[in-house]
Amino acid sequence: MGDATSGRPARPTGPARRTDRARRALDLNAPAVGDRFRLFNFTQRDDYIVYLWVLRAMDRLRAVHRVRVDTDDVAAALAELAPAHDDVPEPGASLRDRLDSLAADRIIHRLEDASRAGSLARYRNRQSVYQFSELGYRAFLAVEDVLAARVEDANLSRLVFSDILDDLRSLAEANRAGDERQVYRRLSRLDQVMEDMVRRSAHFHVTLGEIVTSTEASPELLPRYRLRP
Repeated sequence: MGDATSGRPARPTGPARRTDRARRALDLNAPAVGDRFRLFNFTQRDDYIVYLWVLRAMDRLRAVHRVRVDTDDVAAALAELAPAHDDVPEPGASLRDRLDSLAADRIIHRLEDASRAGSLARYRNRQSVYQFSELGYRAFLAVEDVLAARVEDANLSRLVFSDILDDLRSLAEANRAGDERQVYRRLSRLDQVMEDMVRRSAHFHVTLGEIVTSTEASPELLPRYRLRP
């Protein structure tokens, strides 16, 4: 079905989009997969918490349109985050080394910027600036998404099924009235809701599997994650 508002073919959504992503992932050869996995190297280091906060500081700067930053910028962002978060580290003199390590893993780019040299002495030294790579930023967001996940997200009772029914009724009315734009909007909304339902259902079954295989499984745990009508 095309986009009723533009006349262009609609981009894949929902299950079709997931299938398309899976197909692209399967097409990657071993070296390409290795390069992608390399983006997550920082999660395996002993001081992974420091690297995570360095990336969070860069993301904070990115949010205020500071795309290219140097070590002083990152240090200042970490100092701003510290009062609100007890585990923000003080990387100190090792900050440049950590940024260089992230650049070596390609999660960020390192560029040389002579314009930041305020004196001849600083000009003679390397003046590096850093910015997220496209895939690096996706990797960072993926890590943050996993860290932010909560087991209770698997509870399907949060979905308001009455809203789905209302959308279906509105879709039927728009279809009978020949309102193409409203049909497209309702279908898009329902697609998003169904995709969310599939995601939550998958989370529930993963959680159920963990309960079944856990040595701490008990009848009291199941009601915590059960599907409610």
